[in-house]
Amino acid sequence: SQLGQWAYASADALLLVTWLFVASGMLLHFAPHTKRTLSSMWLLLMASAATFFLAHVLKSTDAAEAGRLLSEVCVLLAGIAIIRITTLFAFHYLLPRLGLTPPRIVEDLVSVAAYIAFGLIRLRYAGLELSQIVTTSAVLTGVVAFSMQDTLGNVLGGIALQLDNSLRIGEWIKVGDINGKITEIRWRSTEIETRNWETIVVPNSVLMRGEFIVLGRRKDQPEQWRRWIWFNVGYESAPSEVISVVNNAIRHADIKNVARDPAPNCVMMDFERLCGRYALRYWLTDLAVDDPTDSEVRTHIYAALKRHDIDPFVPESFRSIRDPRAEQAADSQRREIERRIAILAKTNLFAPLTDAERSELAPKLLSTPFMAGDHMTRQGADAHWLYIVTSGRAEVMLEKHGRNEHVGWIEGGQPGSYFGEMGLMTGATRSATVIARTDIDCLRLDKEAFASIVQSRPELAGLMVEVMEQRASGIAAGIERLEEEAADKSAQPAQSELVQRVREFFNL
Repeated sequence: SQLGQWAYASADALLLVTWLFVASGMLLHFAPHTKRTLSSMWLLLMASAATFFLAHVLKSTDAAEAGRLLSEVCVLLAGIAIIRITTLFAFHYLLPRLGLTPPRIVEDLVSVAAYIAFGLIRLRYAGLELSQIVTTSAVLTGVVAFSMQDTLGNVLGGIALQLDNSLRIGEWIKVGDINGKITEIRWRSTEIETRNWETIVVPNSVLMRGEFIVLGRRKDQPEQWRRWIWFNVGYESAPSEVISVVNNAIRHADIKNVARDPAPNCVMMDFERLCGRYALRYWLTDLAVDDPTDSEVRTHIYAALKRHDIDPFVPESFRSIRDPRAEQAADSQRREIERRIAILAKTNLFAPLTDAERSELAPKLLSTPFMAGDHMTRQGADAHWLYIVTSGRAEVMLEKHGRNEHVGWIEGGQPGSYFGEMGLMTGATRSATVIARTDIDCLRLDKEAFASIVQSRPELAGLMVEVMEQRASGIAAGIERLEEEAADKSAQPAQSELVQRVREFFNL
């Protein structure tokens, strides 16, 4: 009979150990973040096994009572480890496979409840009447509640926050001066990770008593947070122009983490003493990169204002401070003119110009920066100027059959690194969309700046049309390869027709 009981107990122990090995193996494979806790529990199980053997030895000696006490300790340690491994398996493997992700506080409460139930069962086996515990529970509960009121307040606060869905793991919140992402909601506190790589532990009772702001949350809407970019512009620029320039630049630029809907919008917020106060409002889609995205939006605003010859306002007191490099301004300007002349000489469109004509044209070029993601021009737009790309890389896109197709690249500093010549020479609308893929420096040539040279030497029209024809043939060949069909040659205007259009556009 004793041998049968031993065999029965051994079979149960074998099943239990097998279960623990299987559960631990599944957790290590599918939930490696539980490795540290599993290691602790297996150390506890080994301590339980060592205690079991020691208790067995003591029971065969005069210290039998000590052996029985160690046996209870062995069962207690093993029970704690088994319960913990089982709850880990349920909450980190089984429930996620069923599509359920309960908050951490539920796991903690279930574990505590299992520990309490196990403790009561062991007390019952030890011969203690549970009715005695119930009799004294009222007094004990009062003492515990009084001595642990803060802890109980945190526990109840954590439960309440979970039940009414006030906070969710992964959301961004602001509590006082703390701004961060919720990573854990535990039974006592909520953990918030800030952008400074700090982890703030906020007691749940503080969240229940005070006010907190959930960033980026709106009912039935994606997570996005409105940001404000402030800047000043002097009154010499009309507010309508400033607003239009900034709106067009930001809405048409490909800026990562800036939402398309709602669209960014620029507003004039106030009249300052010497300037207008403006703000660009946009919606951030990744709340972890607020400052980097703000910085990128600012660079696009600056470049857009620069392209339209609008300067951000600088107080007169700062402008009057003597620049130590002011004495070098004339020399720098001279070197800049020389650089522009060299660029014109290398650009094949301006090869027919004389050195004197390039020297006359160079000061009329406007420095025009673009940031990565800016739409430098759009297909179908009406623009009577040409861009010479001096540095950076831009992509040429052609809209065909309702979609954009890649046509080619414009590499800064190359002989053919320009676009918009048809708009400059004939007033034609843009035939393709050009998007800056890196930060780009450009020189812009307007029709008015070029008109005097063409009018003084009308034969330039024919010479430049020859260069334009060669370029147009190359673009047509690229489109032909793209569509894998013969290009419609009749759609290309003849050289004589182009010359006539140039002469009409410049009133020659």
